[in-house]
Amino acid sequence: MNRKMRRELRKDKNLVKELYSIIQKYLPELLQKFEELTDTRNQSYVTYSMKTICVTRLFGLLCGLTSLNDISKDKFNTAIQDIFIKMDINELRDIQKYIVKSLLQSKMFDKYKFNGSFQLLFDDTGLSNHDYDLNNNCLKRKHKYGKVSYYKYVLECKLVVDNIVISLDSEFIENEEVNNENQKQDYETKAFKRIIKRIKKNYPKYKFIITGDALYATTPIMNLVNKKQMELYL
Repeated sequence: MNRKMRRELRKDKNLVKELYSIIQKYLPELLQKFEELTDTRNQSYVTYSMKTICVTRLFGLLCGLTSLNDISKDKFNTAIQDIFIKMDINELRDIQKYIVKSLLQSKMFDKYKFNGSFQLLFDDTGLSNHDYDLNNNCLKRKHKYGKVSYYKYVLECKLVVDNIVISLDSEFIENEEVNNENQKQDYETKAFKRIIKRIKKNYPKYKFIITGDALYATTPIMNLVNKKQMELYL
């Protein structure tokens, strides 16, 4: 290892230490919550704890390593992927709620309020597409020549504070309840109706401004937002 490589390694170690210190200061219960996640693996073959898996992935993302291959190229990647696929979405949402509430309660973002409200940005994003129905709940599209494609989509709600966006909640857009071709597929505005009720329940003391595209300019959506005592900006 040459001198330049040693300098870079020291920088990486210092960055990890800084991130750990920040987490301990602002999110003191986070690591324990990782450890308490339901582990569906056969415990006889477990090498890496839930906390190790989650912290590695979290620190990788915070360091800008979006691909698992950027973190490691061995069987650890497979362990991370398998665990996150099988995680209980509600347990992950509880951790997400803990993170956001802790940051809001610290009041560090209060100066970014508009008329006493935080801004929430809503939009859907495609996660993947396949030529088979992954998990039997994908959205599907029939093409001109009969081919069917399957898609995974999620509606994301981001808390906007200055030039930072923080994931406040997520709702998958998927066909869990579609049993025949005559039923309508799930879609973004239906997912919005589900997620907005959960946000109001999880953050009852906070006021929000909802920001979305023209898709949300409908009477049912506006009535729902007003019912939740929020404002809508398009």
